[in-house]
Amino acid sequence: WLYPPHFLLFVFPVGFMPFLPGFLVWGLFTLTLMAVVLGLMVKRPGAVWVLTASPLTARVFSAGQNSFLTGALVGLFAYFFERKPVLAGVALGFMSFKPQLGILIPFALIVAKEWRVFLSAAFVTLTVVVTGSLVCGFDCWPNFLQASSLKGQLVETHALSWNGMPTVFAFLRSLGIGVSAAYVGHGLVASAAAAITLWVWARVPGSRIRLAVLIAAIPLIPPYLWDYDLMILAPAVALMVCMALESGWLKGEMLAVFFVWLFPVFATVLSIFIGIQFGFITPLILLIAAFRRSIHHIGSEGQLKPASPT
Repeated sequence: WLYPPHFLLFVFPVGFMPFLPGFLVWGLFTLTLMAVVLGLMVKRPGAVWVLTASPLTARVFSAGQNSFLTGALVGLFAYFFERKPVLAGVALGFMSFKPQLGILIPFALIVAKEWRVFLSAAFVTLTVVVTGSLVCGFDCWPNFLQASSLKGQLVETHALSWNGMPTVFAFLRSLGIGVSAAYVGHGLVASAAAAITLWVWARVPGSRIRLAVLIAAIPLIPPYLWDYDLMILAPAVALMVCMALESGWLKGEMLAVFFVWLFPVFATVLSIFIGIQFGFITPLILLIAAFRRSIHHIGSEGQLKPASPT
């Protein structure tokens, strides 16, 4: 069980059901929640159908994973960020069951001095951690840490694990590069992604472009990430689509967004056949596209042509 104890609070109700009904309820409920959140963001029903029709949706559903829930919480964070910052922080706090996906977010909030979001996220995180520990027992924590350590050792050395890991670390390991060198290579890319994100949050006006850059960078930070975790990119894609529909697509931007929609599952399938995992390209391309739009936003704000209704 590779989650902190408080995630048991999320799945506890489905534990009373037989396996198949519980599996279906979990998948359908979390998928519907994410679709509703994306609908709030995009405000175009057709766009929501397209976003949720990604091949990655079938991957997440069939694996019974929590990535729809993660996508929904990140989407709520983005949706409430300007409207109700405290609720944006609440969404982040509930996302703390995936701590590896939240490494970059506090730094971005600090750089931008978004203290209401930061403090509410910290308060909710502390509350759910303590509540989960009281309900499940504090001895869950040593078990969680031990399981995480064993899993870390496995993915460092086991080639089959790299097939489903869309990270720079897995890419370098699949090329035969040693563990230490792979960590260094991953760290360099992660540091570059973090630097870009923090620069945008410090210098670029407009919350949507900053959020798109931040969410796109999140999967590039942890060395251990699975293909279904890339569902967290759905809110960033929604933000990019919203901005493009209002002010027009930049050259090549639509192709980049389509690639992010299509590629994650195919990267895993491809790695099974050729033995090399290229999945990290997915968030990297989205980060480059979002960063390019942020630069354009600085240089020629408001000069893009309005998009056509289609």
